[in-house]
Amino acid sequence: MHTLEQINPIHVLTARVNGLEAATRKLESEKQELHRKMAMVMAIKPIKESKELKITDAVRYEGNSATSVDKRYRIWQVLYENGYTVSSISRAWNVDRKLVQYAHNNGWRSKYIKK
Repeated sequence: MHTLEQINPIHVLTARVNGLEAATRKLESEKQELHRKMAMVMAIKPIKESKELKITDAVRYEGNSATSVDKRYRIWQVLYENGYTVSSISRAWNVDRKLVQYAHNNGWRSKYIKK
């Protein structure tokens, strides 16, 4: 039979060990769930698509009026938001990459259009 002084530490240690075991079981189940999710993600292989743009000359150049520039910037914005890079947009439109980057830095708005 245990004395009163022995029972108290035993119950305290048992409660602590039970808590640690429960936390260990929870971590193990979360680890298994993480491995399952990683296996799903790794099984999905991204499809390499051609991101090369083909822009006709009629669309590419409509002049340098304020509305034409703003329209061009808006088209570039849509292309950029759909995954095309600044370099691929500049190659397709036959303009300097810095021009497309300038449009991007200014929020895809022409400075000639009233804000």
